[in-house]
Parts: sequence; structure tokens; C-alpha cells
Amino acid sequence: MPVRRNPKQIGELAELAFLHKAASLGFIVSKPCGDSAPYDFVVGLGRSVLRVQIKSASHIWQGAYYINTHFGSSFHCSNYAAVHIDVLVGYVPPRDAWYIFPISVIGHVKSVRLYPHLKRPHGLYEHWRNRWDLLGGKLPR
Repeated sequence: MPVRRNPKQIGELAELAFLHKAASLGFIVSKPCGDSAPYDFVVGLGRSVLRVQIKSASHIWQGAYYINTHFGSSFHCSNYAAVHIDVLVGYVPPRDAWYIFPISVIGHVKSVRLYPHLKRPHGLYEHWRNRWDLLGGKLPR
């Protein structure tokens, strides 16, 4: 029987998955001390360093996986901006699908719909799937 997890635990699992994936690709990954920074990790490859926020979605709703691209409570939420993060990484665990979004792409929307379960690329954001190169130059081979 699967273990029921609360949203905080689900987010922590997504962060651990990101840490493993990014480190296995050769990135240097650092976690801020505490839980008050607007980003989850600082990621570097070579000379560039980026602030990265991790979001995940595990269930299909109305035919898509929805990743929230904002922060705050249900009563008051705000979009991420360049003062908060450089990149938002969306993870869909059931499909092991990663989406790397520059803030310029998601800074004006509250959520994105992702379709990694479809055989044919579909949706506005499929272009951002597996764009690990956006985290800092050329990836090591």
C-alpha cells in the first residue's frame, strides 16, 4: 500500500530527485540553510550560478499535469519574478519528466499545463522539457 504524503513531503521528494538528477549531470548543487529563501537550490556549472525553484505534479487533472508557477497561500499568491529566482524546474514523477523554465517564460502565469504522458509533443511548454542546458552552459558528455 502506498504511503500517503502531505504536500510538504511531496515537495521534499521532488527536491531530492532534482538534487540527484542535477548532480548526476555534473552540476554543482547547493541548498540554502533554512526554508526562507524564495528558491530551493543554487546551481552552477562552470562560472554561472542560478537560483532554482522546484515544483512538481503527480496527478493528471483535466488531461494534464499542472505545475504551479507562483508562491504564497491560496488567499494571496504572487508570481515568481527575476528578483526571486532565475529558473523554475517542473518535475512530473510518474513520467520522470523534467521541465526547465527560465523566469521570462513563466513569470506572467500562475500555472503551466504539461503533457508528458502523450506520445506526440503537445502543449505550449513541451519545448522546455529536458532543457538542462539552461542551468549553465554546455553539459559535460
